[in-house]
Amino acid sequence: MGTTRTSSCSCSISTRHAVVFASLCVIPWPLSAQVEKPDVRVGMYFVAEAEACRPDGYPDPNQEMAVRCEPLTFQDLETMIRRNEGTRVQHGIPPEELRLGNALLDSIDAYREACPLASPCLKSKQRYAVILAFEVDVPDPEGYEIAIRREPPRGSPVDPYSATGTLSGRGRWINHQRADVFLPAYGVRWRLNVGSWGWDLGTVQ
Repeated sequence: MGTTRTSSCSCSISTRHAVVFASLCVIPWPLSAQVEKPDVRVGMYFVAEAEACRPDGYPDPNQEMAVRCEPLTFQDLETMIRRNEGTRVQHGIPPEELRLGNALLDSIDAYREACPLASPCLKSKQRYAVILAFEVDVPDPEGYEIAIRREPPRGSPVDPYSATGTLSGRGRWINHQRADVFLPAYGVRWRLNVGSWGWDLGTVQ
């Protein structure tokens, strides 16, 4: 992030003349390590995969390869909100267990039945994703590094996944993943990191 503080310290000692010479050393550390963990808000939006990863969805139905996706903005999400009002939820973090609610849970579960992990739908028009829209309450947020890592339990049919980015000037960042991995039954955890802060996220009904 490039934002550091410095501290001066250290010395050298001449034992022959018992003289102590002070010298300056510079020890940088990130400001985020010195500030309380910030509040985070996240919106979860259940949308067609081709809306999350425009224009054609993920190239591989088993992996969220976002390299060819057009960037999403919060203005794009406002349009999606009007079309998908019943399939979105918003949370503050903490708590770190994200409650899906009945509408979102039912939408994801119906998708799981139509396109199971073991035999995913091959056409992107049949697949769905969940968009995660993060807002982090830190001063001067632009440029803060943010990362999310998906950690399925051992033996899970869900694949690991990770993505990184930087916060916008308003502390915002958008990520999207295939929808079915958010079902609480899969027991998946997500590690969210902003600067040196971290959260361990999961989903519940």
